[in-house]
Amino acid sequence: MNTSKNNQPGWAGIGWSLQSGAIVRHLKTCRSTEAPGDLCLTGDNYSLTLNGVSSRLVKVSGNTYRLQNDPYWKIELKTDGPSGHPDTQREYWWVTTPDGTKYRFGGEIEPESQWPQNSVYYVPIYDLNLCTSDTYRVCQKAWQWNLDRIEDPNGNVVSFYYEREINYYNARTFLRRPYVRAGSPWRIEYTKRSDQMVQAHARVLFHTELRCTDPTTASGCAWPAAFLDTPGDLACEATGSCTQIAPTFWSQRRLDSVQTQTYDQTGATWKTAAIYDLAQGFPNPPADAQGDTSEKKLWLDSLTQRPGGSFSRTAFQQIEAEYYDAQATIGTQEAQDVGRGQNVGWIDPGDYLLYKQVDFGSGANEVLARVASPNTGGVIEFRLDSTAGTQIGQAAVPNTGGWQNWTTITTTLTGAAGIHDLYLVFRNTGFNLNWFRCKPGSALPGLPPTRYGAGYFDNDGR
Repeated sequence: MNTSKNNQPGWAGIGWSLQSGAIVRHLKTCRSTEAPGDLCLTGDNYSLTLNGVSSRLVKVSGNTYRLQNDPYWKIELKTDGPSGHPDTQREYWWVTTPDGTKYRFGGEIEPESQWPQNSVYYVPIYDLNLCTSDTYRVCQKAWQWNLDRIEDPNGNVVSFYYEREINYYNARTFLRRPYVRAGSPWRIEYTKRSDQMVQAHARVLFHTELRCTDPTTASGCAWPAAFLDTPGDLACEATGSCTQIAPTFWSQRRLDSVQTQTYDQTGATWKTAAIYDLAQGFPNPPADAQGDTSEKKLWLDSLTQRPGGSFSRTAFQQIEAEYYDAQATIGTQEAQDVGRGQNVGWIDPGDYLLYKQVDFGSGANEVLARVASPNTGGVIEFRLDSTAGTQIGQAAVPNTGGWQNWTTITTTLTGAAGIHDLYLVFRNTGFNLNWFRCKPGSALPGLPPTRYGAGYFDNDGR
């Protein structure tokens, strides 16, 4: 593997992969006068990755498929997805194995809870016959259906949820259209039941960070200068200048940690079993044939296991604002910010966000928050255990020039230690909040961790 000339590595680092399973639609560039950079369909051209199996799909008849080396899996393409499904024909898949286990790809909505799973990655295509409802014959189709449900013959269910990164380009050179440029698993929930709304008792969380040199500082995460393996010239917004006439696929995020949790029914909270931190960097690659060492790539240095405890989340990782446990009259929307995702908005004076069982360890001395506002005078109060609890910090939100013009603000914290429910209480004029994170005053919380260097996982066993 040449570290200097490969495309952007995956979210764990070059040479590593961590995915849940997916069905991919193979598209091609239209290369026509009408749509020079847009994508076009290539017929029944799909491939599947699941449980260590990777194969092209072979059409049997109708909407039924099989694998090239058929293990007697029943593979069905469905077209009755829920209202609002991002694929124009609402397409998704079921795969049934001989033992009766069913795997769903791209269903988008969990049937029992109606929670969105964001399991379809979509892109506009140009098609004169398929896209008749659009004046310009451009419509959305899935380019990847992700595994979002496993159901065994006894009705036990595992549910998968995803995060999507939205980008824009000029379809047919003049239509600004959104698409999913990248995505990743967000959480997996276990011990659920088919046709019953029950609380999951175990889950795995995948925490992502911005793909910059130092996400704990504003300067270390300046876009695009601090994103060393991310193509800053390919990012487009819903409005404003954009020269891209073709969709491109890349990410502004990386996998930072994996957290395993169990649900405490007595306290109605999640407790952490363990956290696995990924240490990554952008080392200088070996020189290529031309002597070039400039193409730095995300590199996995080590994996560190930290013990869990009676906390739900640590204060020292990026906490997405929309992943609250409770809130008062606040909404969410797509964030036109680095890393995409969603932000919270429609904030009025007195509104709040609650994040349960946050571990501040032996102490946090600073907090960073990503905010946007066309107003001056907004305030975020950081309080412990209630909306009127101990105030550990207060941050003033400046006028950034618009609801989606983002900046990172910092403020000091005092008295933030141990495990607490964290309330963000909002005062004065409205603003948007994308994420926040704390910086530790000393070592991270918990017992001494166990660290594994990348060489520990070498195939030669060293």
